[in-house]
Amino acid sequence: MKKLFGLGKGLNSLIPDAKHITPEVKKDSVFYVEIHKVRPNPQQPRHDFDDDGLKELSKSIKKYGILQPLLVSKVEEENNRGMNVFYQLIAGERRLRAAKIAGLPHVPVIIRDDFSEPKANLEVALIENVQRTDLNPVEEAEAYDRLAKEFGLTQKEIAEKVAKSREVVANA
Repeated sequence: MKKLFGLGKGLNSLIPDAKHITPEVKKDSVFYVEIHKVRPNPQQPRHDFDDDGLKELSKSIKKYGILQPLLVSKVEEENNRGMNVFYQLIAGERRLRAAKIAGLPHVPVIIRDDFSEPKANLEVALIENVQRTDLNPVEEAEAYDRLAKEFGLTQKEIAEKVAKSREVVANA
């Protein structure tokens, strides 16, 4: 067989075979932790939780379970008997509240240590909440304001993080 050089090698020289491509996908492990060990985020930007909506979500959780794990960071506190471990909620407070109503003993979580710093934790919580459609306009505006003041983000940077236009952020 004749070996080709230069032009005329075919498309395989330009486009690699798909079998040899391994995408860089970060896989997070899901753990089940006791529900009482998951603490709400004290920096939670959302204040209003619709009771009827929580009850509906609770019914769904009883029937199907929690379909999307909660995002948490691990926190260790030293006490007189050793180390106390709990998990600080980053995203998923509605699911956590509904799981408590449903009486679940354990909840699925993804533990992210890269958000253990309070500012990073707050930023992710703010962004996750702003991306929800049922956030009221005042809460949304307060979240944008906190992102700007506490993280020094411009309206354009905020818009990119929450996947909205700069005009939407500015108007809020």
